[in-house]
Parts: sequence; structure tokens; C-alpha cells
Amino acid sequence: TAPSPVVHTISYLAYHPDLRYQLDGQAALEDGKLSKALWLFEKSAAYGDKGSQAMIAEMHWEGLGTPRNRALAYAWMDLASSRG
Repeated sequence: TAPSPVVHTISYLAYHPDLRYQLDGQAALEDGKLSKALWLFEKSAAYGDKGSQAMIAEMHWEGLGTPRNRALAYAWMDLASSRG
């Protein structure tokens, strides 16, 4: 199911920086701004966002916006998966 439209409101995102940075990261990724996307996912991951942690792993695995680093990718994915 699609997320509620409430999730995208400014007031909701003000109290959920993890989700705000994740959504901004996804938008940057779709716009081809790979380095910016990685930075935004890292900000979201700092709040414990598992989806962003997994996305960082994918970006390091494929070398998107950063040099390919499969060991670091594995560590990020291990962190994301350890949190369920």
C-alpha cells in the first residue's frame, strides 16, 4: 500500500528527520545526484533508518556516488539487517 499523504507534509517531516532525509535522498537519487543522495541517506541512517542504511549499502556495492567498496557495503547491510 502507498504511504498516507500525511507522511509528506512539512509538519510531519519536521518531527521525523529520518524519513525527511530518506525521501530527499530518494529524490536526489532519481535526479541522478548520486553524491547528494548518499549524503542524505547517511543523514537518515544516523537516525537509525534501516531503509537508508540498506540504500547506502547498495550504493557502496555498486559504486554509485562513491567508489565501489564492497566491504563497507557489507557492513552497512549487516547493520540494516541486524535491526530487523
